[in-house]
Amino acid sequence: VDFTKSIGEYAYPWLGSDEGPEQADMHVKLPGTGEIITIEMPVYQPVALALQWMEKYLSLLQMDKPDLATTQMMADVNSWLGNAHEAVKWWRLSISMQPGNDSLRNEAIRYFTSVNYLTDAYAQLDTLNKRNKLNQDQPFQLAHYHMLAGRYQPALTVLQAYHPDDALKWMHTVMLKSNIFRLMGNMNMALQYLQDSVPTIEFIDTLLVDSLDSFTSDKQSTELQMGYANAFYAKARIYASSKKYKNALAELRKALNNGFNYGYLLDEDKVWDQKKMMRKKNKLVANYTFEREYKTEATSQFENPIGYRIPNWPKDLYD
Repeated sequence: VDFTKSIGEYAYPWLGSDEGPEQADMHVKLPGTGEIITIEMPVYQPVALALQWMEKYLSLLQMDKPDLATTQMMADVNSWLGNAHEAVKWWRLSISMQPGNDSLRNEAIRYFTSVNYLTDAYAQLDTLNKRNKLNQDQPFQLAHYHMLAGRYQPALTVLQAYHPDDALKWMHTVMLKSNIFRLMGNMNMALQYLQDSVPTIEFIDTLLVDSLDSFTSDKQSTELQMGYANAFYAKARIYASSKKYKNALAELRKALNNGFNYGYLLDEDKVWDQKKMMRKKNKLVANYTFEREYKTEATSQFENPIGYRIPNWPKDLYD
């Protein structure tokens, strides 16, 4: 197990570094003369070399299009090297060659999402939806993309057929529906979904220890608690924008008491800039400590799943 984990961390490209390993030449001191000679130790770039040979092969092909196996290899090799733009082009070509291959389309969606080509992921999810081929959790992903594209009614329609299978997914779905109605300008419905979500989240949180193993319980309990706090903050914002200041401050207090810790958001959120709100809000938040800087996990274009680096690597070893 330790070996396979180390493969997952250190397999090419090394350590997720954008530059890869530095060339380390060997310096040898000759006996007698003391002369130092240098022996070049060039870094071996197996995947880059593979890409060069693949490109040479493609240049020699006597056909308009390569076969699917070749397009997939080009997508994989480019993805291992962090050439996301090139890899995406080869994925698009692969899909066009076998439009009925749902497994291939789902692999493409996974890659598009991992490298933030969300427009491509959105298009492929929409195609699967039209063919009634979405898997268990894809309706939520498609609805989220519909919302980002301003297609609010299609987003709600997709969510009607989505049935979350755990508490955390359910909470995310409720929050998504609330956001959709808020963006549509229907604040009453947005508030209703938030009202429905909060007590249920509180109740479900007490059941996690009985239904999940200890590691998952701790993780999901924390995420549910943050969802609880975020729901209160979302309600506070809606009340503030509707000039219901007393309600807004009450919900903000609940958010803070339940762990809402995004000081940078409180500092920049313009909804609290109204004169009747600012002084009271500042007095309230002065009793709490916050993270004042936005933090996110460090990512690299090379940090793709190991499945994109070592073909046919057993899936159960890295999931």
